[in-house]
Amino acid sequence: MKPLINYLLQFGQLNQQQIELVSRKAKEIKIKKDDYFSEAGKIPKKVGFLSDGILRVCYYNSKGEEFTKYFVDQDNFVVDINS
Repeated sequence: MKPLINYLLQFGQLNQQQIELVSRKAKEIKIKKDDYFSEAGKIPKKVGFLSDGILRVCYYNSKGEEFTKYFVDQDNFVVDINS
């Protein structure tokens, strides 16, 4: 949780109550290689903050071919905007 709090503190101050709220509401998960954060056809219900590693954003065309759109590196938010 510390990387997220540190990231948010770059943009302004948070008091202890706000830090505790973010800590309570945020949930740390680990995504393994070849797992998906969000999948096509499903309604996204989460926003992520990548505290370590790299995430590849890709899509499949109508022929089933996979294309990489971009990469997200650590200390950035992840969200499926197109869905």
